[in-house]
Amino acid sequence: MSEVYEIANIEKHDGLTEADTARIGRKVKIGVLHEGYRALLPHADDEEKALFTSVVKSIEGVEGDGEIKFTTINTTYTLRKVAGE
Repeated sequence: MSEVYEIANIEKHDGLTEADTARIGRKVKIGVLHEGYRALLPHADDEEKALFTSVVKSIEGVEGDGEIKFTTINTTYTLRKVAGE
């Protein structure tokens, strides 16, 4: 069973859009998170919906950690593990 994470923060080099702001707080699972590939984060409450990112450049942390931070071409995402889910 995949761990559930909350999107705790999104930092964009050119500022957040309204859609980015709406993603903060969303609960997701990690489908794909590897350097050199687009991240795939299915929504925890509806796995038919997902967040796809641009190509991941770097990752700090691994699935199961309390916090994972990863950077794409233009954005840095911080995911925090949700306790008890």
